[in-house]
Amino acid sequence: MKADPGHVAVARPRARLRVLIVEDSEDDALLLLRELRRGGYEPIHERVDTPEEMRRALAEGGPWDVVLSDWQMPRFSGAGALEMSREADSEAPFIIVSGKVGEEAAVQAMRAGAHDYVMKGNLTRLCATVERGLEEAQARRERERAEKSLKESEERYRRLVELSPDTIIVHRGGEVLFVNTAGAELFGAASPEELTGKPVMDFIHPDYREIVRARIVRSQEKGERADLIQEKFLRLDGRTVDVEAVATPITYRGQTASLVVARDITERKRDEEELRRREAIL
Repeated sequence: MKADPGHVAVARPRARLRVLIVEDSEDDALLLLRELRRGGYEPIHERVDTPEEMRRALAEGGPWDVVLSDWQMPRFSGAGALEMSREADSEAPFIIVSGKVGEEAAVQAMRAGAHDYVMKGNLTRLCATVERGLEEAQARRERERAEKSLKESEERYRRLVELSPDTIIVHRGGEVLFVNTAGAELFGAASPEELTGKPVMDFIHPDYREIVRARIVRSQEKGERADLIQEKFLRLDGRTVDVEAVATPITYRGQTASLVVARDITERKRDEEELRRREAIL
């Protein structure tokens, strides 16, 4: 079959790769670069072979995508380069490329943070090792971003809960697990910790305990949201507080619990009673 004269082959673009090479042999460094190019990379590199050069390259030349390091050098060592890389908080996978590293030393280096090792006599593994290291580094960065985002989200939620003017209570198995600052004030406690661990029914007026027990069953056992009701809470000093409360099931520390949001309506109830009294007089 004749080639189509109008068809032009388009070369696949090479992946740019910033490589820090810790190697005293320029020839060996050239072999590494040649192997990377064979694997489809376009390496942008710097070669160092002393602690001073390594420190400068990490501080001024980065960020690096990967570090390829010999293990034994006249003026430096792979172990020293690995330690320096970790101290600089480099996210680049650290790969040992050597002809003299022993298996025990390689295992120790990997325990210390090296990604993998490749023997100089078998550089065909180099590109696959680099690719795997890059993938793992990317996965680690994404995981760290997700964890940071979750932590920030939890911190925002915690602030909202703490700053809420409404009482917020989390309970499970009949025990109070969490109360916010407004809740502590409502119950007359010096701090939220004074309430945690206590039976939740201790804070419910006897006239409403059966209703609350039924709501807890719907929330924690059936996973249903309990509608807004009016009920009475008991303070630590025995006084009653009229509240509006709504309950919903949540997962708290890995287990199903109930989240209760309550609002003090004592003054509103008092005003309503006064209004009804006046209307009756009129």
